[in-house]
Amino acid sequence: MKDMAKQMTGMIGMLDSTTIPKYKQDLKYALETTPGIKTYQGTTYRWQRGGTFSDIFKDVKVGDTITDKSFVSTSSEIMGAEYFRQDLNKMYRASGNPPELVVIKSKNGKIIPKHLAGSRFSEKEILHNADTQYRYMGTKDITSSDELGLTDYINGAKARHIAFVDFVPCKAIYLEEI
Repeated sequence: MKDMAKQMTGMIGMLDSTTIPKYKQDLKYALETTPGIKTYQGTTYRWQRGGTFSDIFKDVKVGDTITDKSFVSTSSEIMGAEYFRQDLNKMYRASGNPPELVVIKSKNGKIIPKHLAGSRFSEKEILHNADTQYRYMGTKDITSSDELGLTDYINGAKARHIAFVDFVPCKAIYLEEI
């Protein structure tokens, strides 16, 4: 176990200030030129750890333009992102920090085809390039699964005894890709 941790530390150390920008450019190039990758225009969804948005974009106001330095993985359907919500619910029970939902009005997201998505093709991934600019449209408290269209799914999943499927009140953050 100790050796594995040492190896992982060595691998992580290779991602220095020279490697990371190169990787970003390579992935951006691949998204723009790989046959079969199409542009998505529509709404996308991303569940993430609660507080992530405010940690990264402090003091943002409605109408502000923000730039996300990382690639943002989203789903074209809220149900495609459901696995992530359930996983974050596990963390919520341990930390008390509910997940947050980022809803993006996408203009240039890239549809990741099934043959490139592997076993996670049901996610219906839409990947937004690093350094994409968004307009912050606001935040809304979501108090019911009805507001997200998840009630029937959650009730059915509970009947099948699926763990961590319960709805947890959360915040939805609305962005518009510029």
